This record gives sequence, C-alpha cells and structure tokens, in this order.
Amino acid sequence: MSGDNVFRTLAPGAPTQNLIISNVQAVLITDTTAVITWDTNLPSNSIVDFGISNAYGFGASNNPFVTSHLVNLSGLMPDTLYHYRVTSQTASTTASSGDFTFRTTIDSLAPANPLNFIAVGDYYRNLLTWTNPSDADFSHVRILARTDRYPNGPNDGVLVYQGSAQSTTHSSLTPGTVYYYTNFAYDLRGNRSSGALAQASPFGDQVPTSTPPVVTPTSTPPVVNPPTTTPPIVSPTSTTSTPPIVTPTSTEPGTTTSTPGEPPIRNVVITPEYTLGNGTIDLIPD
Repeated sequence: MSGDNVFRTLAPGAPTQNLIISNVQAVLITDTTAVITWDTNLPSNSIVDFGISNAYGFGASNNPFVTSHLVNLSGLMPDTLYHYRVTSQTASTTASSGDFTFRTTIDSLAPANPLNFIAVGDYYRNLLTWTNPSDADFSHVRILARTDRYPNGPNDGVLVYQGSAQSTTHSSLTPGTVYYYTNFAYDLRGNRSSGALAQASPFGDQVPTSTPPVVTPTSTPPVVNPPTTTPPIVSPTSTTSTPPIVTPTSTEPGTTTSTPGEPPIRNVVITPEYTLGNGTIDLIPD
C-alpha cells in the first residue's frame, strides 16, 4: 500500500500544456526490421503507423507513458521504401508527427539448407525427400543432378525439380548408374543456400551385355554326311583254337566208323610172307 498522494485539477478555463513531439528517427534498419524513436515534452504513450505508402495500413505501439519513445517494427520486406508517422497521447491531449520514410536494406543472408535430404533407388527411378528450411522468407528449392559428380551450382547439371514441395521423383533413369543430387534453398530475395547432397542408383531388368548373332537360313538345307563306321578290331585270343572235327556222313569203302576225333580204321588184311633162299613159304597167322 502506498502512502497518501494528492493532485489538483485545473481551474475552469485554465490553459492546457501542449504535447510536443520531436527528434523522430528510424534506426537499426535491417532487411526485415526497423526501430522508430522520438521524444515528447510530456509523458505519453507510443504509437507508430507504417506502410508502403502514406496511407499506412499497419501499426505498432507501446502503452507506458514515457518521454523517450521506442517502437520495434518487424516483418518488413527487404529493399523496400516504407512510410511512417508517430503519435503520442496523454490523458487529455494527443499529438502526431508528419510523414517520414525509411528504406530496408537488401537481404544478403542465405537461407539454411534443406534438411534430411535423402535419395532412394527404385525401379528405373530415384525417390527424393527433404524438409524445407524454416526461414521466414523461404521461397523454394532447386534440385539438380549429374552422373559424374555433385552439381556445384544452380545451373550445373540436369534440373530435376524446382518448387516448395518436400519430395519428388527422378524417372526414366539407367539402372546401375549412380546419380548425384544437390538441393539448393532460395529465399524471396533470391539468395540461395550452399546445397544439401544425396545420391542413389536405380535398379531394373537384367540387360544383356551383347546381342546374340542372327542366323540367316539358306535356301539349300545343309547336307549331313553319315558318320564313317570303322568295324571293330577283334584281338586274337592267346589260346590256339582247334579246328572242328568233321564227322563223315558216310563210310568210305574199306573203312569203319570210329570214335569222333580219331582217324578212321581201315580193314587191313596182312598176309605175311617169308623169303628164304629162292623160295617162298606161306605162314599161318598165330
């Protein structure tokens, strides 16, 4: 609880002290922000109207009663001329300044790179995904591709995609070939990031390495010669074969049949004779 305080109202018809605004300035100007300051002779609040013309359209304020005023402006566009005026109010009077201008600076700050840039090989294509940067003035991304190295600039390679989406497909690719991608982020001023990198290789059907020769049929069918057959060679056996014994079908005159394999027996009549001197003696058998 405070102590006791007193005040005195003005007498009827007494003059009211005028509120005077002085020293109006725009300071600490960047591509998107500015600070407006001014002074007053009486404690009062702080109001700024601003816009790209003297019709204004935007406002910012601080309510405490002060004599040194400061109001922050944000969300401005780079390299843009802005109009503004200041107003202060006391309990009994109001004062406003004339029209002032300031120009925001040129935006030279590059946006952040796209996050989580990933390339995945698929059937004759690569699937690309990423997350756009969170910069307030982010505009779009631009993705380029090469097959020999990563693109190092916004025109160094084949353009795959440009826009503000967060995924795309690179189609009609050669299976087994490595594709190198660089993803550049741009802001509204045209500043670009250094680029995020990814690579992938698509797959596809097996491609033959050579073309088989085409055989053109001739009008005359080929003549196929029968294979020459060589009769088998029979090696003689080590055992001498015995020629077969032919058994006569009939008995020759003067012979008798004998056992096969034996010579035939002939009927021989032996008439012995002994010679002695000049005569002859007939002998009788047995």
